Amino acid sequence: SFTKLMSDILGGASLWATFVTVVVIAPLTEEFFFRGLVLRGFLDNYGVGKAIFVSALLFGLLHLNPWQFAGAIILGLVFGWWYVRTASLWPCLIGHAVNNAIPVILIGLLKWSVPGYTESSSTVVRLHPLWLDAVGLAVVALGTWTLWRLFDEYYGRKAEAG
Repeated sequence: SFTKLMSDILGGASLWATFVTVVVIAPLTEEFFFRGLVLRGFLDNYGVGKAIFVSALLFGLLHLNPWQFAGAIILGLVFGWWYVRTASLWPCLIGHAVNNAIPVILIGLLKWSVPGYTESSSTVVRLHPLWLDAVGLAVVALGTWTLWRLFDEYYGRKAEAG
């Protein structure tokens, strides 16, 4: 049922409707709720680490999809750190939209195909290829390192000036 749901979302009747739903509406609603409401409330009552972790865990659980659970927690941790570091939802909204746009563009628009990832079989259960995991981890690591440097540079200067 999850496979059919994801196929319907990414390969639905209208690529435009899929794009608006997945790349605009989902990031707006989820970020305003999880970072703007839940994380902010947790920060008022708990330490930063606990607040980010619990909000990320809830973010993963909300997706109700075991295949997205770990990735959603990781993104929830990253987006939570971004929110705490910048006190702004903008980095979270943009990051969430970009993350959601990647499969819509690759699978829906460019018809990209990776056996075990974009193709399913009712008789054989396959995991997506390890090279895809490695590329994803490398992109997350590079992006996190780059943003860490940019945030330190921008907010460090802002604190010195203020």
